[in-house]
Amino acid sequence: MATTDKVVQDAFRILVRRALKAGEDEPFPDLDEFQWEAVLNLGKIQGVTGLLFSGANSLPDEILVPDSIAFRLMVEADRIIRRSEQVSKAESSLINKLRKNDFHPIILKGPAVAAYYPDPSLRESGDLDIFLPPGEFEAAAEALSIKDFHKDPDGNLVYTWEGVMIDQHPRYFDLHNRGRTDLKADNSPEAQLLMLSLHIRKHCMGAGVGLRQICDMAMAYKHFDGNYDHQSLLDLYERTGCGKWNRLLASFIKEYLGKVPLPYPVDSPLPNPSTLHSIVFAGGSFGHYDPSRGTALKKGGTARKFDSFLRILRRVPFSLIYAPRELLPYMTSLIKGNIRSHS
Repeated sequence: MATTDKVVQDAFRILVRRALKAGEDEPFPDLDEFQWEAVLNLGKIQGVTGLLFSGANSLPDEILVPDSIAFRLMVEADRIIRRSEQVSKAESSLINKLRKNDFHPIILKGPAVAAYYPDPSLRESGDLDIFLPPGEFEAAAEALSIKDFHKDPDGNLVYTWEGVMIDQHPRYFDLHNRGRTDLKADNSPEAQLLMLSLHIRKHCMGAGVGLRQICDMAMAYKHFDGNYDHQSLLDLYERTGCGKWNRLLASFIKEYLGKVPLPYPVDSPLPNPSTLHSIVFAGGSFGHYDPSRGTALKKGGTARKFDSFLRILRRVPFSLIYAPRELLPYMTSLIKGNIRSHS
């Protein structure tokens, strides 16, 4: 079983690398249908089934994908493409509406990051995340005539627009520590890279994170390569207290995703990525595939919130190392947010 697990993991990683155009011409293992099933299951758990479809299509002709697997990949790819189109249409409509009302929204992640992929339509889409500055945040729902909305514990305004769930964020950077007041949400390469990395770190401190979010960061590094100063970005990481975290993230990208242009010098020592590896593959996308998380999500309400709190507590050792200045204000903010949501 251990050998089979390794073969499946290797095949999964190679397909993802091929889809991202970040791997070498690596030999692909000979898989039986049971192993292909396991690869597809990993894709579902990690939110990268679209990448598996792309990677499988790029395999040499002599490597045969079982018909049943190829058919399922085609069906899933069609679903992902249709969902991407729906999210893109909702994004365009929402942004246009907000701008016509003199708001200044910025898209976070989602379609904005998908554009950095070799095939944007195969990057799986979930909710649509947008940022509005403090002076505009509360007024947006009224301007959009949104009646059914709520605030989640993190302070985000959540509502539906043209069939797509919208997460409206009050902060561009996932930083709860008020010590950083000089950061600008200017959508520059540096700002976007910092935003993406902090978003991943926040989820690592809580329920968990999947490979899709790591792929987002890798594609952003690749997209912006040559358009920003490496040392300036590294200095920004250090100033915001996430230098150690971004070295861990870069180490995982280098080991798992292959040829991605990172801002670190070639001879710069990077830490062992096993800490992040264990988080990514423990529960998959946002930790939803951890058995205990799945049970809590089905129950909803108090069970889900209690499970989230337990996960934050379990990740305290990680947070003390990679987010020491952020842990206390992050937990305080969530506690206040949960109190507000009950009042």
